[in-house]
Amino acid sequence: GSIRLWGSLGWIGCVLLALGRPEEALSCFARALAANPDHAEAANNRADALRQLGRLDQALEACEQALAIQPDLAAAHGNRGTVLAQMRRWGEAIAAFDAALAGSPADAGLHCNRGNALLAVNRLDEAMASFRRAIGIDPGFDDARAALGEASLRARRHQDAADAFAL
Repeated sequence: GSIRLWGSLGWIGCVLLALGRPEEALSCFARALAANPDHAEAANNRADALRQLGRLDQALEACEQALAIQPDLAAAHGNRGTVLAQMRRWGEAIAAFDAALAGSPADAGLHCNRGNALLAVNRLDEAMASFRRAIGIDPGFDDARAALGEASLRARRHQDAADAFAL
C-alpha cells in the first residue's frame, strides 16, 4: 500500500543522497510527500537534498515544513541550523542547533555545528565548550579537534590549541 510506497521512496532517496545524487533524491522525497504529506522525515530529507543543491531558501522552507509536521524532530532543527549557517544567519543557526540538541544531546555533529556557528560570531568560550562536548562524545572527531584548535588560537590559548592539535 501507500505506506510501503512512501517508506520505500524515502529510503531510496536517502541512498541517493548518500551516493551524491541529490537531484534524484529530491524526486523521491517529493513523491514520498505526495503519497504522505505528513511524513516529517521525508520533508527534512527533501530539505537536505535542496541544501546540497544550493537551493537554500527552498531548503529552509522544507525544514519549516518538517517542523510544522513534527515540531520536536531534532534532525529537522539540525538541518535548519545547517541551512541557516550556510546563509550566514548565525544567531538563528545557533538557536536551531540548540533546539536540535534539546532533542538529541548526544549528537557530536550537532555540538560541532553549534560550535562552528559560535566561532563565526567570535563567541570563543562557548564555541570551545561545544567542540569539547563533541570530542567528549566522539573522541575521534577530528573536525571538532581542528575547530577547537582554531578557536583556542583565536582566544590566544596556545597550549589549549597545541593540546587540541595533539602537538
